Amino acid sequence: MVVGGIFDLFRHATGGSRTESVPAPSRVTSAAPSSSRQEVGGDTRALKERFEELALACAAMWSLLEEKTSLTQEDLFAKIREIDLKDGVADGKMTRTVKNCPACGRTMSARHKKCFYCGALELKETPFEGI
Repeated sequence: MVVGGIFDLFRHATGGSRTESVPAPSRVTSAAPSSSRQEVGGDTRALKERFEELALACAAMWSLLEEKTSLTQEDLFAKIREIDLKDGVADGKMTRTVKNCPACGRTMSARHKKCFYCGALELKETPFEGI
């Protein structure tokens, strides 16, 4: 995966000091034991680190593109708006849309990687769909 490769390069360049994987967030109620709250705190820190790595990688990629090509910030903002509107809503998010299964044609949930009905794997249209 393209993005995963970028993070591998980033971790290699920084000595791999960041969290290697981000665990799924836990659901915690106010009556949760202290260990569960600590686990959620660790998950939150890991997500924050991952976000900071993403922001740094994006800034570095944009800096390279701007230096090496004739692209401008206006080009970047236009592309961001274009991609944002692909789901029909200008909300600053890349919302996954409902798709049909390539094998049986039934509606596939955006949250699942394979068809609930026939088990066929979802075909990704871009490298960023699994993120």
